[in-house]
Amino acid sequence: MKKKIFLVSLIILAGFTTILLISSLSAKKPPVNLKPAEAEKQSQDDLNFAKSLDTLHQKFPWYSQIPILTDNYTIAFNFEKASFRIILLKPATEDLKQSALKSLENIGVDLNQYQYYFIDPYASPSSFQQLLP
Repeated sequence: MKKKIFLVSLIILAGFTTILLISSLSAKKPPVNLKPAEAEKQSQDDLNFAKSLDTLHQKFPWYSQIPILTDNYTIAFNFEKASFRIILLKPATEDLKQSALKSLENIGVDLNQYQYYFIDPYASPSSFQQLLP
């Protein structure tokens, strides 16, 4: 009986040892040590990135909630045109367009401050002329 208990205990101990060994080997290694000049440059780059991101969020507080993806439309912001591109995924109706605009208002977009345009793939090809430069 004692041999049986000893054998079971030994098997359990071996199992725990194996688990600990595997977990310690798969643990992430610490980052590579940087030279002081490299660390200073990385810190400055990180700070510049954080400032740029902060400026972006101050100017466009809704930006982190874009794109808006639904079964009916997709909304993205076009920085070149400073406007919202709304791609309709179903045939255009006034209700569908108003729903998309309401989604923008819900995330804090002032529709008087930004332009927006709809892309309706179900429309006739001539309706796409307005999108060409």
